Order: sequence, then C-alpha cells, then structure tokens
Amino acid sequence: MRTAEAIGAGALALALLTGCRDVLGIRERPLVEEDAGAPDASADADAAPAAPTFCETLTPAPQHCADFEKGELLAGWDAQGLIPDPAVHGGGALAELRDASGRKLLVTAPALVATGQKAGANLFLTVPVRVSRLLVRAEMKVLTEEHLPDNEALIVQLVFGKEGAVVLYRDVEGAAVAVVPGGKAARFPSWPVGTTHTIGVSVDNAPVRGADGFAEASIDGAIGPELIVPARFQNAGPPNVVIGLRTFAPVGAMQLVVDDVAIYWEERR
Repeated sequence: MRTAEAIGAGALALALLTGCRDVLGIRERPLVEEDAGAPDASADADAAPAAPTFCETLTPAPQHCADFEKGELLAGWDAQGLIPDPAVHGGGALAELRDASGRKLLVTAPALVATGQKAGANLFLTVPVRVSRLLVRAEMKVLTEEHLPDNEALIVQLVFGKEGAVVLYRDVEGAAVAVVPGGKAARFPSWPVGTTHTIGVSVDNAPVRGADGFAEASIDGAIGPELIVPARFQNAGPPNVVIGLRTFAPVGAMQLVVDDVAIYWEERR
C-alpha cells in the first residue's frame, strides 16, 4: 500500500483534468436457373436466433453498457463521431479487435521517452446526475506493458470535478486503486499480463451529507479493502467516467483490451 503522493503528481493532474444501426448481415444468395415460385423461407425459419450480447443479459440493466458487439464501435460514449477524438492524444489509439468471442476494444499507448510526454486513449462518459453511488465494471486484459519505478498508467478514473478522483492504475508492481489527492492506495491481487479479468471500481458518496464515503475495487468478484472518500467529493457535480490508458514518460508501449463495460449509478437526492 502506498500513499496517494506516491502515485505521482502527473497522474493526479491528468485524472482531474480529464473532463475532457445495427449493421444488417445480408448474404448474397446463389442464382438458380429454374423459377421455383415463392421463395422458400424454411431455412430462415429454422435458423437459430442470435445469442444475446453481454448487455442484453444484465439484470438489472445498467444505466450505461457497452459490449462493442453492435453498431459503431464507440457508440454511446461522449466522443462518439468526433474527429479528432478529444479523448485520444499523444499517439494513443482506440481500435476494433475481433476474436472467437466477438468484438472488443483495443486501447494502445506508445512508448514515451522525453520528459513531459504523455499519451492517452480513453472512453469518456459524463454521468448525467450527481451521484450517491457509482459502480464501473469491465473485462480487461493487458497485452503489453513496460513500466519504470515511480511511474504508472491510469486505466480507470472516476473524476469528481476539482474535488478529486478514484483511480485504478498499473505500475511495476501490478495494479492498485487510489483516492486522490490526499488519500491512500490499495493493491490488487496478482494481475499478470496476458490474463483476462473482470475489474470493478465503486464509490459510495454516503447518503448523509457531510460524511465521508468509501471506495472499493474488485477483481473477478473479490473485493479489496475500503478506501476513504472525502466528504468534499459530494460538492462536485456529475462525475466523469474514464476508461482506457493515460501514460506519462518514461514508459514503454502499452496495449489493453477492454470489453463488456457496465456502469451503474444512484442519483443523489
């Protein structure tokens, strides 16, 4: 466990400044020489229905969900259709990745060497209301990374305006969650490169005004220790959810696969 100061001023600054048709599968039919009369619809009738996607299976349904299986890759996120994407900079990229299980999001950030260099490629969502509770879960797999001591790459940020943020980051020791500024950090269990995990981060801003809340992170359902979230976070407006990569020099190239994102929230009354 490390203090928030140890996660780096650069990571905090960026975390707080980040504020920043369904496609029809029509197959060409083979030509037939004789006129067989009305089309035979039996083949279509016998076809098995498409399996539901991740987002279609969730109960209760999240307020925001992305499994990247249908429509535009970045549909539903704040920067959808914007060119250039304000959430991508410094050589970072968001791209489609397909494998046997379907379509996913590939996030990349380049190697950075020069002092002051930074890069990012992120999904960005402004929650429409002030929240008492916020939960983000996603399937993640780190494909490549190369960190130096005292440096880290942000992969999830729950930003509460200028008041602070709850961040999940990777460094030479693995992964950790932290409350910044002035909070503490807690380590995840081992999360090695090349393995897929369901990662969750939650913030409870406390229903009692003026009382401290707490944050927790989880991996594959196992919940880590609670971290105190200062009561001042309640003063912020609607929070921002940022998922992807934010890296700072010196750091090696990094690739992260993101899939099946679900975001739940409760409005503060």
